Amino acid sequence: MVFALGSIARKPCIVGEEIKIREYLSMTVLFDHDVTDGAPVVSFIQRFKELLEKSYGLNEYIKTQSFRHALYFLYRILVEIVQAILIE
Repeated sequence: MVFALGSIARKPCIVGEEIKIREYLSMTVLFDHDVTDGAPVVSFIQRFKELLEKSYGLNEYIKTQSFRHALYFLYRILVEIVQAILIE
């Protein structure tokens, strides 16, 4: 499994009845189909997306002001999410 993070981009989105500008982070997740069947990968990605959208583990890290620290915390959150999914 390989995670690749892109840059943060500001894009319009719909929030309730309004159009707002939000920051989006592009992420690519690669799996080797010779090693892993597609069905478990789909379940993993769905659960991963759900935890990210609910800001799993982010609240304790959100206070940081340093981009370098933010990237480190994002890495730690990704590791925690992967571990949480694998334990389920």
